[in-house]
Amino acid sequence: MTVTLSDVVSWRLTPDILDLPPSQQFLRRAIARLNELGGEDNWRASRVLWPLVTPVPIVTTVLGDSRAATDFAADGDFMCPYCTSPIFRSRGQKACENPACDANPGYTPETLTRVRAKREAEEKERAEWRRNHTLAMERIQRENDARRAWEQEQVAEARKRGACLRCLFQPGYQCVKFIKHRGLCPKER
Repeated sequence: MTVTLSDVVSWRLTPDILDLPPSQQFLRRAIARLNELGGEDNWRASRVLWPLVTPVPIVTTVLGDSRAATDFAADGDFMCPYCTSPIFRSRGQKACENPACDANPGYTPETLTRVRAKREAEEKERAEWRRNHTLAMERIQRENDARRAWEQEQVAEARKRGACLRCLFQPGYQCVKFIKHRGLCPKER
């Protein structure tokens, strides 16, 4: 028993339909969805059921690897799974025409292999850069946290000693000077 889209659109979920052969068990979902949408007169039925009863377009590269299209329409048009460019089968387009796409038939196997190797090397370089950037940002954050903690300790010590907070930090790396002025701080003037 072979089932077509027109058969599915005209059916209702009945006990004899549940006895479908194993190769067409996917239609059980389609028929249930059709009944949810309102039956044979519903214009959405063919749109919902078409992907379930139509074979999925497969795109193959010159190296022989294949991917299934994920977004396709009832007229046969679909999006290339390698680059998401549209492939218009309704206009006679046979393959992806994007010159940068892996599935472009203009590639030779050697060229596609070289392009993929270059792309992979660039991706590894970007991943290494991202890793190094993340490590550097974490190191900078740790150093800033340690510096802030050190500064807070120095301010607490200066307050305890009664030292001037404006003159506490001196030029240079972690240089402090605990100064008690007899009068006003010269930096206040």
